[in-house]
Amino acid sequence: SQPSGTINFPLARSKRNHGKIAARNKAGDDTREAITHYAVAKQWQKVTLLKLKLETGRTHQIRAHLAALGYPLVGDQLYRPPKLAFKNTPGRIFLHAQTLSFTDLASQRQTFSSPLPKELSDFLNSLS
Repeated sequence: SQPSGTINFPLARSKRNHGKIAARNKAGDDTREAITHYAVAKQWQKVTLLKLKLETGRTHQIRAHLAALGYPLVGDQLYRPPKLAFKNTPGRIFLHAQTLSFTDLASQRQTFSSPLPKELSDFLNSLS
């Protein structure tokens, strides 16, 4: 896997599972553009911690993009193949918005940060 890059797969509702979003190889009438930038923050034997930046904000974008590359999120029951199940998970999907930024209605940039929750940091510590 590359230390950083961009995932640019269009997304559409899955035809097989209506609760799921599918990443497609090419755009079509039923797809929407979805772009995710990633950088590897740390690697363990079977887990990689990524920093992600969304250029678009589609439903399940992160989950669908990473699953399409063969790297589903830890704890994600919907997008991971059964053979990739972890015995020790944080009890939820390992997905955390560390920083959220947007331009408000007054054209002011707003940025909010949040520390990693205890159950997620405990999971990372269990990998060492």
